[in-house]
Amino acid sequence: MSIVQVIDQPTIDRIVASVMPKNATEADRLALATMMQSYNLNPLRKEVYPISYGGRLSIVVGVDGWRRLAHETGRYAGGEAAYGFDSEGRVDSCTYTVLTKDGGRFSFTCWLDEFRQGTPTWHKSPRHMLRIKAEVHCLKAAFGLAGPTEYDAEAEAAVPAAAPARPQDDRIADLNRLLTAPSTEA
Repeated sequence: MSIVQVIDQPTIDRIVASVMPKNATEADRLALATMMQSYNLNPLRKEVYPISYGGRLSIVVGVDGWRRLAHETGRYAGGEAAYGFDSEGRVDSCTYTVLTKDGGRFSFTCWLDEFRQGTPTWHKSPRHMLRIKAEVHCLKAAFGLAGPTEYDAEAEAAVPAAAPARPQDDRIADLNRLLTAPSTEA
C-alpha cells in the first residue's frame, strides 16, 4: 500500500513542503501533490521528486517509482542490464531487458554519447546512470507506462512539431486504468 492511500491531505501537504526546495511555488507544490495522488507515489522513497533543470522546477518519476509501478501490474518477472563496450574497452551502451510473467521479453538500449548529461552524478557514475536510463525506458515500454522522467531540453527540441505530445491527463488516465485493472495472476 502506498503512502497516498493511508494518509490525509494535510499530511500529504506537509510531506510535499518537506521535499520541495525553498523557492518552489504553490503551483510546484500542487504539481508534486497531484503526481503523488495520480500515480500513488511516495516522494520520501524517491519514487517521485522535484528537480531543477535549466532554472525551472520539474516533477519526475524516479526509477524506484517506475519499478514499483511495474511490480503492481502483476506481470513483472525481473530485469537485467548488459553493457556494451567500444573498441578501447570503455562502456558505451547499456541494454536493459525486462522479463514478464507471461513470457514477454522487452529490451531497450541507451548509448552513452546520446544520453550522458553534464551533471555531477553523470560525471561520477556514468554506467550507473546509463543503466537507470535504459531500465526506465524499458519498464515504460514493457508495461505501457507513461509519465514524466528527467527533463531533457535537447530531446524535447528534437521532437517534430507534427508529433504532438499526449495531454498529461490522458497519460495519467491510462496509467490509472493500468494500475486498477484486475490482476491476471492465478
